[in-house]
This record gives sequence, structure tokens and C-alpha cells, in this order.
Amino acid sequence: MVFGLGIVMFLIPVVPGTAVYLFSGVVLGKLSEENGGPGFVAGVMLAAAWSSLAKHIACVGQYGMGYMAGKSLKVQQMVGVDTVPTRAAEQILRTKGFSVGKVCILVAGPDFPTSMLCGILRINIPWMLVGTTPVIVVSIIPQCLVGALLTKGNDGMMGTISAGVTGAAAAVQAAATLLYVYRIMKVVDADGHELAKARPEHAAVAELTKKEADFVACYNEATEWKNMSTGQKICVLGSAVGLVSSGLALSGDSMLLDTPYFLQKFTMTDSISEKLSGNALNLIVFPAGAGILGVAFISICMHLWFIRWMSCVAQAKLARGQIPREAPPSQGQDDTSQSHTAPTQDISCELMRYYNLKDLNEGPVIQL
Repeated sequence: MVFGLGIVMFLIPVVPGTAVYLFSGVVLGKLSEENGGPGFVAGVMLAAAWSSLAKHIACVGQYGMGYMAGKSLKVQQMVGVDTVPTRAAEQILRTKGFSVGKVCILVAGPDFPTSMLCGILRINIPWMLVGTTPVIVVSIIPQCLVGALLTKGNDGMMGTISAGVTGAAAAVQAAATLLYVYRIMKVVDADGHELAKARPEHAAVAELTKKEADFVACYNEATEWKNMSTGQKICVLGSAVGLVSSGLALSGDSMLLDTPYFLQKFTMTDSISEKLSGNALNLIVFPAGAGILGVAFISICMHLWFIRWMSCVAQAKLARGQIPREAPPSQGQDDTSQSHTAPTQDISCELMRYYNLKDLNEGPVIQL
């Protein structure tokens, strides 16, 4: 069960590996000390072994998802396969063996995005798994140990050990993150000119970026604060205020207040049947909890609506030929370094159909 759930959790993009390792430690650590169990140490090692196996299998699964997604030009554009930083990371990841930069990227990088990026870039799978293996020592064993210690409570010596192990694991993870950022910057500094050169395999991505350049320029201009209407300003400001305030309220309720106002206090080792009367929805304190979650949901919807709204505004400007003219790039600046941060326009705006029109001014009006 632990192994199967671990695989499923790894394949959910928003679930970090830490949740899998803690879950394994809690379950197997607790079971190992029941009557006839192998004992605490054996339980921790078993949890680490199952988690390690699940991690490597999940890496291959995530790689496969990235490999398939990488056939899309839009996905390649989103990850910036034609940009210098991504090419620098690719150069590091293609190194065979246990190079420091490669290990730091594979170990400290976010689980799902890192393995998917390897698939998009077509990194060698065996060498990817070899570079991922140090995660057993850096993250899996310490966090399985923390999970097992959670079953013993947070008081006394066990609480001190748990806090120490957690702090050490966090420090190692932070150091690895800083190191892989440093390694990427070092490669960019040393080989940036070579990495910025156009590559035949990325010609289609560069062409797509070039085709969308006018839309990106219109979108950037439309989303400048001075150019937005009152309704647009209210929409984006309201979504930001709602998300920040609801996040702060939930965080404060969890960490600062003894009496819960929004969500019941519930830890990984608590029982749903005992503490929540067998119903997970009892975690929400009504009506305040439902209200603050509603604010967060409405804020997300407002944000998505704002993106859709501004995309259509940009499309309208594009259809009218109101394309802002920017200054040409400075000498030495490469076209492949431009940002891909503007959101993709919804298909209903028919951006690609627009680009197939030969005459900008005489083309048919696009229905938004």
C-alpha cells in the first residue's frame, strides 16, 4: 500500500517528494513497533527502501510524461529550450556520472518538474537515475526518520531529535539548491555565447516565438497599469488582495492561534475517525472556514478571468493593427533570450488563424 500510494503521489504535480517520505516513515515506523514488528530502526530502513524505489520508478514515469509533452512546440517554448539558462541546465544534465551540478539539480530540484524537464530535453534515462540516487542520503532517509519520530510525539528527547533531523535535512536541501543555481550561472558565464547560438532542432520553436512576438507586445502593453481600465484594475487588485489575505489568515490560524477559526488543527499522525468523526470535511470550521476558502477560490477565478480578459484585449489590439513598436535589441543581445512569460491566448481568440491572414488591415474581424 505504501509503495503504491507513493507512486501515485509522485505522479501528482503538486505533491512534493517530502510528503511521500514522511508518509512512509509515519506508516512503516508505526507498524514496525507493533507486536511482532521488526523494530524502529528496521521500520525506518524499510520506509527508506520503499521510498527510494518509488522515487526512481516515478522519475521514469515523469520522464515519460515529459517526453510525450515535449513533442509539442508550445511546451518546448514554455520551458525555454531555446534560451541560454535552459540550455545551460541541459548541458549540466547531459554530463555522465556524479557531477556536482547534475546531482544538485536532480536532488534539490522540484521532483515532478525536474524529471519532466529531463524528458522534454531527452536526457539519458540511466544517467538521470544515477544522478538522482544521492537523494536517498540527502532527503529520503532523514525525512523517513522524521516521519517515524512523529509517531513518538514531539515531547522530550524525541522532539529534539526530530527537530534536529528536520533542520539538517532543510539545510542540506537549501545548500544543494544554491549550488545548482551557482553551477548554472557558471555555465552561462563560461559558455553563454555558444549556448545563445541558433540550433536547427529549435528552429520551429524560434519561429513560433517570432510569430507570437506581436501578440506578446500587445499583451505587455495592455497589462501596464496605466493602460488598464477601472474594471481591469479592480479585477487584478481584488484577486491579489483576496489570495494574499486568505493565505495569511489560514497561516495565522494554523501557527499563531490556539483556538481554530478556519481549519481544525490536524497533524499527519492524527486519526480522521477519532479527531474528525470519520468525515474529512469536518476539518473546515463553519462558517468562517468555508468563507475564507471561498474567498481564495473566488480570487483564483478572478485571476484566471483577468488573464483571459487581457488576452482578448491584446487580440483586439492585434486585429486593429495597434502593435507597439519597441526599440531594437542592443548589440550582442540574442533573440532567443526573450521572455516567454506572456500567457498563451485562448484558442477561442483564434490567434493562429489571425497569423494566417495575409493582410492585417483587410482581414476579417475576429469574434472574441
